[in-house]
Amino acid sequence: MRSLAIRTCLAVGVAITSVGSYAATYSPNFSDYQFAGDVFEIDSAANAFFRQNYGIELDRMYLYRDERDPFDGIGAANGFEEDQDLPSGVTGRITFADKTDFVKIDFATLDSAEYRAYSDSGMLLDSFSVEGMDSGTRTLDGGIISYITVTALFGQAAVSGLTYNYDGLTDGVNTDIPPPAPVPLPGTLLLLTGTLLAGWSAGRVKR
Repeated sequence: MRSLAIRTCLAVGVAITSVGSYAATYSPNFSDYQFAGDVFEIDSAANAFFRQNYGIELDRMYLYRDERDPFDGIGAANGFEEDQDLPSGVTGRITFADKTDFVKIDFATLDSAEYRAYSDSGMLLDSFSVEGMDSGTRTLDGGIISYITVTALFGQAAVSGLTYNYDGLTDGVNTDIPPPAPVPLPGTLLLLTGTLLAGWSAGRVKR
């Protein structure tokens, strides 16, 4: 009886601590899409490729090859090809067709920028800001993410790489995101704990 109670307590603990953990991850490679030159404004054909292969769509963004990118030298930035070096303040957007519960971003900026994550209803879930020219890796989460935005005051705010939750099939449903686990009420937890302790004590008395 004692060993059964201990095993039950461990199972409950594992179930509680596992809530909110990340599921399978996916990292697309922007260099998979072939384009001539150093910049390419993303069009409908490029987005068809991204949607089919990555489960994402990009709006008001362009692809670049740039040695200033400290990662692999290629990625997607906010704005348009013709004003890439001008203070446009354009906000780029990356939409996840099947949604995701986190987005890890390899970023590179030439000036102050902000990266934000939103739910399907447009609610802000998470964000981070970058001051000046900088690069690094940050993660956005806080719920089920439908899209992220990329904004820079001047010049380029780049997404050099992405890692997110994607099951590999763009069909509007992400099977890698588990349904939300029910959260036990405080009274239920107390009752369960009391029952387990009573069983453990009974086992000790019997022995």
